[in-house]
Amino acid sequence: MRLCVIWCVVKVALENCVACNDRGDWLTVSGVVRVANVAFDKQLAILYSVDGWTTPGREVEASYLPGSNDGTTDRFAFVLEPPPRETTVAGARLEFAVAYTAGGKTYWDNNAGSNYGVDCRATGPVPATTPVATQ
Repeated sequence: MRLCVIWCVVKVALENCVACNDRGDWLTVSGVVRVANVAFDKQLAILYSVDGWTTPGREVEASYLPGSNDGTTDRFAFVLEPPPRETTVAGARLEFAVAYTAGGKTYWDNNAGSNYGVDCRATGPVPATTPVATQ
C-alpha cells in the first residue's frame, strides 16, 4: 500500500517517543507526531495524565518542525515535563494521547484506545547484599 493512501485513512500518528530522566528526578517525554496535510491551519496537542485520568489531564501544544512537509504530511515535536512529585513514585504511569485539529475536525491517536504510556520505576543504586558468613 502506498504511503499516501495510508494518510487518506490515518490522519495522525505518533512517529517516535523517548522518555528519559537525565535531569535527575525530572522525567521528560519527547516525541514526534506525523499528521496528514488536511489543511494549512493545524493545531496539535498532547493530552497527558499521571493519575489514570481521575482528574482532568494536562495539555501541551506541539510545535511544527520547519521543513518537514513532504507534500502529504507534516511533522510536529512535543516535550512533556510533568512535575517530579508526580512521576518519582515507583509504579506511577504517565499516559498520553494525541489530538490533531485541522479543517474543522479533530483526529486522535490514542494507541487504538489504550493510550500511550510510560511506566515510572525507582532509580538509584542497587542495595548491597550482606555477605553470608561461611564456616
